[in-house]
Amino acid sequence: MVELSKASEAKKFFDDLLIKVDGMQIKSICSFCPSFDSHAGYRIYSDCSPIYIEFENGQYLIIEYPFIDSLRVEFRMLDAKE
Repeated sequence: MVELSKASEAKKFFDDLLIKVDGMQIKSICSFCPSFDSHAGYRIYSDCSPIYIEFENGQYLIIEYPFIDSLRVEFRMLDAKE
């Protein structure tokens, strides 16, 4: 997993990712320990565990944001251990 602590690092990662996923559909979004709440009519998703965004090619964008100054991201296939 790549740890991003600067806005410029995050921008580069997501700019590169947008090129890879251009035109792809998102298949699903999940986490293994979700916690939901609502506020002003919107469904709010908050979670301390990674969020998995599955794309139609079977790859996942995995986002973990454990601390305010540390974003961890990865774009890859999942393996059998996960």
